Amino acid sequence: PDSHDICFIADGDTQGFLANRLGGPAEGDILDESGTKLGTHEGAFGFTIGQRKGLKIGHPAPDGKPRYVLDISPVNNTVTVGPVEALDVTALTA
Repeated sequence: PDSHDICFIADGDTQGFLANRLGGPAEGDILDESGTKLGTHEGAFGFTIGQRKGLKIGHPAPDGKPRYVLDISPVNNTVTVGPVEALDVTALTA
């Protein structure tokens, strides 16, 4: 089976774990590629590039396509989302 969480966090609350270590959640904006605010988040550290689930933007995109995390800006505390084509990734090596 695939691993989806950090194994040393017993309760599985990764975001809570990071919030405790980094000084608590800081609310920020979730933006589309043009900078339009789609929603808010409780800490940019809770996202990863390419993430699709749990974005909580509240409504489907105008084109009906799912949205993915394209960029995380800790300095501005923003998360930018867009269509999979905007990820500009063709392969990932781990």
